[in-house]
Amino acid sequence: MQQVGLIGRPIRHSLSPQMHNAAFAALGIAARYELWEIDEDKLPELTSRLRSDAFLGANVTIPYKERVLPLLDALTPLAQRVGAVNTIIRRDRQLIGDNTDVEGFTQALREAGWSADRRSVVVLGAGGAARAVVVALVNLGVARITLVNRHIERAHELATSIAADRVDVVPWGIAAQTAIAGCGLLVNATPLGSATATMPDLPLHRDMLVIDLLVHAETPLLVQAGKAGARTVDGRVMLLYQGAASFTRWTGCPAPVAVMRAALGIKQASS
Repeated sequence: MQQVGLIGRPIRHSLSPQMHNAAFAALGIAARYELWEIDEDKLPELTSRLRSDAFLGANVTIPYKERVLPLLDALTPLAQRVGAVNTIIRRDRQLIGDNTDVEGFTQALREAGWSADRRSVVVLGAGGAARAVVVALVNLGVARITLVNRHIERAHELATSIAADRVDVVPWGIAAQTAIAGCGLLVNATPLGSATATMPDLPLHRDMLVIDLLVHAETPLLVQAGKAGARTVDGRVMLLYQGAASFTRWTGCPAPVAVMRAALGIKQASS
């Protein structure tokens, strides 16, 4: 039986194993998805082990989506553009870094019925997930994206490397509140709202879509958004579609999306 796993820290509450193991079982594929929670000094050793025939590949999450890049043999053009990897594919003894977060986020937007308009988009965060979100939004033709991050230099680096002409960078504070109050789409690509990071009160309103990439049905942000009358999407939808894309990369088989959706407890999308 071959192995696939999620590399990150902390990851013990990840829903990826139940989603992928349900998919492997549905298609009769002899593979098992595991959680590989490691410290950074173990990242080179674990990545090297993936070259063995015992592995199909891996997923990568916080905080290693960018740190894993120099340990890989090649990157897909999309991973190069994003500057972050969430999927590693083994081809013979070579490790290829790819990014399915862009596809996952794009599909989540489509499922929500969202399309780019004149109103701005606000993205909270500047890490690997935020990089994928910005690339997806640029691909969809969004004219203005406001990036909000505590570490302003990191946000400027993201903007410069992906789309400096379309991305404005603002720190947390009055400027961020003003941008959020006027936006049509708000995306949380930070740990804010998790057990270790509190989500501040934000000026949310009914004329916006709020997406939280945290994989919980009711995060503090989504609860706030619901009370404000905004439409909401939780992180399981993006997880579903990025996972389906990763599954196909590893196995060469179309992913059983309905099975994976059921394993995540997501209601069937409206037709």
